[in-house]
Amino acid sequence: MSNPTTNYKTFNQTTSLIQDLSGIFLPLSLGNNIGYDTGYKVGSNDLRNIFASLGAGTPISYNTGYKVGSNDLRNIFAPYSNNIITPSGTFTSNTSGGYTIVSFTGGSGTLTINSSISNTFYYLVVGGGGPGGADFGGGGGAGGVLQGTFSINGSNTINTAVGAGGVITFSTSTQNGEDSSLSYSSTTITAIGGGYGGWSSGWGSPKNQPQSGGCGGGGGSSITVAGSGLQGKNGGISGSTFGGAGGGGMDTAGINAIQFISGSGGNGIICTQTGISLIYPSTFWGGGGGGGLGQSPSVAGNGGLGGGGGGASSDTGGINPGTQGIGGSGLNSGQNGTATKGGNGGINTGGGGGGGPQLNSGGNGGSGIVVIAYLTPV
Repeated sequence: MSNPTTNYKTFNQTTSLIQDLSGIFLPLSLGNNIGYDTGYKVGSNDLRNIFASLGAGTPISYNTGYKVGSNDLRNIFAPYSNNIITPSGTFTSNTSGGYTIVSFTGGSGTLTINSSISNTFYYLVVGGGGPGGADFGGGGGAGGVLQGTFSINGSNTINTAVGAGGVITFSTSTQNGEDSSLSYSSTTITAIGGGYGGWSSGWGSPKNQPQSGGCGGGGGSSITVAGSGLQGKNGGISGSTFGGAGGGGMDTAGINAIQFISGSGGNGIICTQTGISLIYPSTFWGGGGGGGLGQSPSVAGNGGLGGGGGGASSDTGGINPGTQGIGGSGLNSGQNGTATKGGNGGINTGGGGGGGPQLNSGGNGGSGIVVIAYLTPV
């Protein structure tokens, strides 16, 4: 059934036709009124009791020629539009350049789409980083970093999961970083967690074996194997009794260790996706952790760009600490190494943890992130 005519008309500059306002604005029955009298009436009815408010839809693209005060009706009322996108979970939301950018920073989240049109989404998915190895340990591998675009026609739900960084406990256990994912309809996009850095050779298998992951973990002292990068680069190897190799990053492999000089972590990559690059310009994701070592003089490895943790350097008990590795920059920089522990990977960067010094622990991996950008609904 067509809307009843209002007897107030306007010239449509798009179609060159004269239109009754009932063909432009959303009837009140399909929305909500603005909550106060406008002072303009049709008969004895104020316009607020005839048309729905702007919040119910989107303004038309041309002036109607009818005003309330100095405001054209296009800025007060709206034709019906059904395109609402709502995030939930642990997230931050920004707008820039006509785009909305939602960054999911932990746990599970959703992006609920109630729409009658097609929307294009740009994404960045970063897995959790692997921890560094202990006791002259290798740097942790970075979490995998995936980016791209997809479209959804009509209503749907996008589900997200942010992977935690891998954790190391000295002399007890270590684990890879957790996967991060984005899924919709029958499609799932998974960024694999980073592999943990190997411990020094004296610990035996499996602790001294650097693990494969999104990016591979680096070998601990005297370990000549490296973790493989399943989505990024491999970790480095160590031909030294007193040095761990760097963990792999998304762009470059971990650096090999030599006597008294540990390898630095590989560098991550920049996201180039529309919208996301507006609020994260020149930001690196997925940097590997630097290797750790002991015995003076010694130089620990730096974390790779993209939140890699710095390697640690010291003899037993913190004597002759040497030079600590510096954490790599990213959304949150990786921590520097200390005389007693490798630096943690940067939060929400997927950075690998730095390798530990003599008889001490490496750093934990940095958590991942899922970022989705789309044109802001109007």
